[in-house]
Amino acid sequence: FGVDPDTGEVEREPSEASAAYEGFDVQLSAATYPEGGSYDPATAWSDFDYVNDGYTDSAASGTALATGVHTDNGLVGLDPDLLPVRNLTERAQETGRASGVVSDVPFSHATPAAFVAHNEDRSAYDQIAREMLTEHELDVVMGAGHPHYDEDGQPVEEPEYDYVDEDTYESASAGGPGFTFVEETEDFADLAETSTPPDRVFGLAQVAATLQYDRRGSDLDEDGAPIEGSEPY
Repeated sequence: FGVDPDTGEVEREPSEASAAYEGFDVQLSAATYPEGGSYDPATAWSDFDYVNDGYTDSAASGTALATGVHTDNGLVGLDPDLLPVRNLTERAQETGRASGVVSDVPFSHATPAAFVAHNEDRSAYDQIAREMLTEHELDVVMGAGHPHYDEDGQPVEEPEYDYVDEDTYESASAGGPGFTFVEETEDFADLAETSTPPDRVFGLAQVAATLQYDRRGSDLDEDGAPIEGSEPY
């Protein structure tokens, strides 16, 4: 669809659902604005500056989705009084179900972390990673944030422990506590096909920050187009 920024008028065109959940019989929505905030869709469409004032960060929005509790920006799995709130993975474990998070950003980033961890600082990646890997009985943790690779998925000379501390990484990648460690592309693909998956999997893609195509990367020309022969990671 197209939107006229002056009037907010939306021109819709025929289309087909692009994701499986768009065809679900039951569809629900959730408000994810921070505690004390609000969101007016009509104003957002008619005034593009509206969303720049009092925006929601991914810690607050992830916590709202994972727990049903509105909280302040920057808080992961905590209410505005800094008290832990029960999330979906904890509820799953209480009822004997499998639980985990899979993300194309570092697994300790605010959005995946909000479904597992409880921390006052969304940027405390080492604390969050340690909690996710050692304090919860998750069946699956997968994401980016590999200390031995750069933004383009190339090995680095010295590991950079930006998203997980060295001790936690070394322990989890060596199979503790009870994880099967996966990092090669082929091994991820094998997991999708196997009928006998491991009981617990820690999958750390061989890239630093994200599996999304980084438009700031060196593989783009000055107009932002991919350089011939380059591949997104």
